[in-house]
Amino acid sequence: MKAILLGAVAALALAGAPASARVLQFTITNVGDVNDKGDFSFQIDEDRVPDIVLPAQVTYGNGTLSPRIAVTYSGVPNVGSGTVNTPITFFTSTQQGGLSFTGPAGVVELKNTVLITNTSFNTSLPRAQNKAIFQLGTFDLSTTPRNSNPVRPFDNYRVTIAAVPEPASWALMIVGFGATGFAARRRGVVKAVMA
Repeated sequence: MKAILLGAVAALALAGAPASARVLQFTITNVGDVNDKGDFSFQIDEDRVPDIVLPAQVTYGNGTLSPRIAVTYSGVPNVGSGTVNTPITFFTSTQQGGLSFTGPAGVVELKNTVLITNTSFNTSLPRAQNKAIFQLGTFDLSTTPRNSNPVRPFDNYRVTIAAVPEPASWALMIVGFGATGFAARRRGVVKAVMA
């Protein structure tokens, strides 16, 4: 009976969120103390349709088609911490990869690593067919492009892209912990009675 009840709760939790929707957390950290513009984080729904599509880049949240993206920042020299709403542009391999946005102290542009699996975008297709497909993991980027003169310094920023657990995942995890705790408590009660 308990197994049926737990199965029903799990099924209800899974039905609460679409399987294809994926919210991604971007965490950007200065690791080299060179050209330090601060640390940043933001989230993007991978199903979100971009506002601007060019072969070399895609932009989200330019404010005319959809709301700007809230970027939380900390450790920005002479500014500190807070949140800024800004468009975010991701570059394809034709633009050396990376991303760009306007932070509280000016433009933050990080290059030299492609964060998306799309090599370029086809502007003849509708915007909805040119959504960026992001790579998950941790990547090193630089505030100086690799073709700069003088030669760019070492990568001074690290970007981590991770999927945010969906509400259904949290619900299943809570149910699992609850079931484990209930079973452990019940086992302890049974042992105490038998002793």
